Amino acid sequence: MPGRAERAQIHVGSLPTICSVCGVNEQRKADAYLLVRLCSRCRRQKLVEWRSIQPADLKGLVLDSDQSCFNREMGLRHSIRKEVENVRGRWNELKSLGDEATLETWRETLISQRGDIVARCLEKTRQKWTEEVKQEWRKQIEERIRKLGYVIEFDQLPPAKQIRWAGFYNRTDLFTEEKWEKLKPRVFELIETEARERPERERKQRRSNRNFQLRELFSALQAELDTLPDDFLDLSVIQQTTLLVNWLPLPDYADALKWPIFQGWLDEEIDSVEIETRFSTQRDEITRLILDWGNQVRRELANMVREGLQEDGLVDVPIRPRLPVGEGEKDPFDNADADASLLLRADSFFKNEEYAICSYDVLILNSRRNFDGIDWSSCTFNSEASAIARAFLTSLGRPDVSGPEFNGSSGEWFQCGRCQTHRKAWHPMIEHYHLASQDWIVIQNHLSNFSDLGIAYNNTHRLDNIAASCLLIQLSSQAIAEIDIKYANSKKAGWIEQVKESGIPFPTRTEQATADESNTPQSEEEGNPEGMGEEEEENEGQGYEDEGENDEESEIELWQRDRFACKLCERAQLEAKMFVFMDMLALFDHLRNVHNITDPYLGLDVEDRESIQESPYLRLAGEFEGLILTWGVTVSYG
Repeated sequence: MPGRAERAQIHVGSLPTICSVCGVNEQRKADAYLLVRLCSRCRRQKLVEWRSIQPADLKGLVLDSDQSCFNREMGLRHSIRKEVENVRGRWNELKSLGDEATLETWRETLISQRGDIVARCLEKTRQKWTEEVKQEWRKQIEERIRKLGYVIEFDQLPPAKQIRWAGFYNRTDLFTEEKWEKLKPRVFELIETEARERPERERKQRRSNRNFQLRELFSALQAELDTLPDDFLDLSVIQQTTLLVNWLPLPDYADALKWPIFQGWLDEEIDSVEIETRFSTQRDEITRLILDWGNQVRRELANMVREGLQEDGLVDVPIRPRLPVGEGEKDPFDNADADASLLLRADSFFKNEEYAICSYDVLILNSRRNFDGIDWSSCTFNSEASAIARAFLTSLGRPDVSGPEFNGSSGEWFQCGRCQTHRKAWHPMIEHYHLASQDWIVIQNHLSNFSDLGIAYNNTHRLDNIAASCLLIQLSSQAIAEIDIKYANSKKAGWIEQVKESGIPFPTRTEQATADESNTPQSEEEGNPEGMGEEEEENEGQGYEDEGENDEESEIELWQRDRFACKLCERAQLEAKMFVFMDMLALFDHLRNVHNITDPYLGLDVEDRESIQESPYLRLAGEFEGLILTWGVTVSYG
């Protein structure tokens, strides 16, 4: 006889003719409460009538059931004899010890375990019975529709119909002919609907398969025509430029489907072998169409630049760019296509639905990174960005630089000549001036506010502002390293050093606090200043108590996370994104250059929040204002 734990693992629906004790074959249902299946002989030998169990206290500690009794004993409950003996032995053992607490604990544990075992077994029995009922419904339904000449392939049904079909047999009530008659109209309605809709659905699926195969073949051919290697960014500028000069835009698959050569391929009932054969046969023609399309797009983009330059008043089309080459090297632009040469100038810029400012070479690289490719038809000439780039090149004395030279693997780095910024590449520097010009359009509506307040406002990023400093600075390797160190001010000491170098007076609370502490008398308790209670001592060193920070957290908040706002711009009612700055140095630069404030740090202790808030020129920016800047909405410019 299996023990209780073993019987808990017996699936009562399995081995329907095998006795759990002796293994004799006998058609017998499992007892869902005793968790066994017993033959007639074992029922006589292994069961004991429950009401005869002594002492009576044991009756609640053993499993009992009326499902394994003989017909003449209908209604009588029985328990497994071996289990009763085991429980009685343990009960007598604990009773003899006289420890009522241990006996009670054992009794409660046994009752709890018995309930859990029965509950689990009943749930398994219920689930199996439910599944058998569902299977019977399914069997009966499929058998009846098969006799009528219908066949339903469940896996071929669309999801919505699978749910409806499964609902016909996912039932917990027993199958009867009467219930079938009520269900039959709904079943045959689904069968007839499926018979009408299936041919069209299969036709669409075959078309979808052909479309997928053709897309794969077309993409594979385009991958062969794409001349840019995966390690493109690791190549030299000359190697990159050589590849870009010969590269052509590639059509999107959806555009290629409109070509006459592909007409009918998807709608004709042809198999995968026929599609592959057709594509292979016409591969040369498809290749020619792809290259013609690329040449046409490149020509249209170049003409767009020429027309835009003429509209901007430039009568003479710019000459082809030049690329510095070493001994034994050849300039890729010497024999390059005129359209490609014009597009690859450092002052040729476009805009489209995705990019406000973009150049041809950057669009090429993004078209390979972007899964959906580039919508070349949405590109238009960006007159303002191109004008900024031309002004930059004139300022640098290099009017005929190519884009790859500034954007390639050995590209140049720049810094704004009109404000405090980190180093920027060619594109971001143009965006910097572009955003400044966009903001100036808004600021002009507020100039009267500045005038009424007696506050000056200079458009420092105006391209024709000759009196101002140079537009941008081309950085040397040493200057790049110095700027990286300057802006890597993750520690307060590094930031303070920058402030000192900028000429800002730097009175610190740290030095004064040290002097005060050296003159403070000590109480008898070492380390506890006189008059400081335990609570005050505990809070010592937390910095600003109203913020609940310690010194280290306060430094991080002030020197790394805080943003600063210009009070003068705020008074003139500018938008927050136009007067919030990433750091105090940028704001000082703004105050000097834009508002003509010669001494923006007057009476300011840059370590003291209160001193910052009391400044007539700046304040700490609020949390939301800082988020605006973090999201990249704001550009800090002088």
